[in-house]
Amino acid sequence: MKDERLEIRAAAKPPRTVAVMKDEIVMHTENVGYAGFLDYDGFERMEVAGWPSIDWSRDMDCPECGKSSHFDDRKVPAKPVGWCDTPQGFMLVCECPCCYTKYRFHISTLGRWDKDVFYRDFALTLRRYEMNDG
Repeated sequence: MKDERLEIRAAAKPPRTVAVMKDEIVMHTENVGYAGFLDYDGFERMEVAGWPSIDWSRDMDCPECGKSSHFDDRKVPAKPVGWCDTPQGFMLVCECPCCYTKYRFHISTLGRWDKDVFYRDFALTLRRYEMNDG
């Protein structure tokens, strides 16, 4: 079976029906954005404009207290609060639930320069937080 990839386009409304085929698995979403998690307008509203004042954490841990992390499951989960477009690429902005410091980091290598791929990764990151931590 032919492998077709999902394309998310910058538009006011996401596609009506999207079919993703991979290894004969088909998933449909109805006018709700990527996989039903976050519509594109909601994604655009979460952009953080003041990113230069937000610390860049290369290890995904809180740069202030080190008690929260996006990656390390032994620490308190960091809360995703938005995203930013920087000269280094697209980044996730999180808030430490311990000291309330905001920090930013890359969540994927493919989505670093591709906004559509970053949108998908960002939506899945939010969903993971809501299901496991939020």
